[in-house]
Amino acid sequence: NECDDDCAYTVCMTLDFTAPGCIKEPMDTVGHTCVQPDGCASTFTGFGSATDNVNIENGFSQCQLGRGGQSLLFLLADGSTCSDAAGPIVIGGGGASASASCEPRPGPVQTCTGNGPGQECLWIVDLPA
Repeated sequence: NECDDDCAYTVCMTLDFTAPGCIKEPMDTVGHTCVQPDGCASTFTGFGSATDNVNIENGFSQCQLGRGGQSLLFLLADGSTCSDAAGPIVIGGGGASASASCEPRPGPVQTCTGNGPGQECLWIVDLPA
């Protein structure tokens, strides 16, 4: 994937409750996610201006644009804690790959849900340079 200085990656998070190892049933929902306006990337300042979507169903997808070397953030809340942190994992598509990991949301990262630090899972996608 040849990129110049104007290159941007589109990264989408899609919920798939039918994936192997998923603890959700296909008709279940996830409590909350913060969705940035189209074309906006989240940063470590967080999701203060994002929209709180609730009762997220299987197949829900949200996308962000990011430049090489940038970290994109996706936030999910389901229950009152983020104890099942995961990663790093390698994700890819379109000839590029990135690493992603999940951790409890730290206090400095703003939220749109009103939940306290550690009650939401923050997925961090590190884009290739």
